[in-house]
Amino acid sequence: MSQRLNLGQRLLLINATLVVLLLAVAATVWVMMGRVVDAAERINETNVPQLQIIAELELNVTRTSLQVRHAILSRNPQELDATLADIGEKKRLLLDALKVFGEGMIDDAGRQAFAPLPALMTEFWRIGEANVKLIQEGKKDEAFAYLVDHTIPARNALLKPLAQEKKRQGERLAYRIDEIESLSKLDRNIVVVSVVVVALGPGWRSTCARWCAPSAPTPMNSSASPTRWRLATSACPCGCARATRTAPWPSCAP
Repeated sequence: MSQRLNLGQRLLLINATLVVLLLAVAATVWVMMGRVVDAAERINETNVPQLQIIAELELNVTRTSLQVRHAILSRNPQELDATLADIGEKKRLLLDALKVFGEGMIDDAGRQAFAPLPALMTEFWRIGEANVKLIQEGKKDEAFAYLVDHTIPARNALLKPLAQEKKRQGERLAYRIDEIESLSKLDRNIVVVSVVVVALGPGWRSTCARWCAPSAPTPMNSSASPTRWRLATSACPCGCARATRTAPWPSCAP
């Protein structure tokens, strides 16, 4: 095999190098876009639903305590019955939401944050039901005092870990959004650079071809030494070794 590549072989090598680089860029973008999709799926399947459930839990816990106060202030049995029925519905919603919330915890940090919530929820309803019993017995003054001294503190104890978990989930959401943004920008930059490389490819190939091509050979006659003749013929611009001695310097044989 010839020790020196001809012009066509050089251009083929340059083109092959460009193809390999483009394949590497495509693989890199594929992997990075996969990470973007994974982060988006985690946001859609975990962070957003969990934050929505936390908001629902906080809202219904607060509404329950307000409904207990409304029951104390009810003006007739009909208002009282409607308020107590709504409290019962809030209990069902809270217990269902708490179950879904616990099932959605997919990491150790989330499970640790959820661990105290069932006991706090049970204690909140134990105290709330005792408060409702005082209302049903017509002991409104005692019921209001019990609301202030026990029901509201139990509500606040339940809301505290929910607020902490909401903060943690919000931070995770912000982190994943930043990750998507940074990966998207990096993908964009890689694609732009690849397009520029491909656009400038023909010019680079021409430049490389001129750079790789040998300079014009030095004129010599047929009496030149065999060594100098071999060097001159190997420097033929087309890369071939078929030269004649009829010209002032070696030239391609027809």
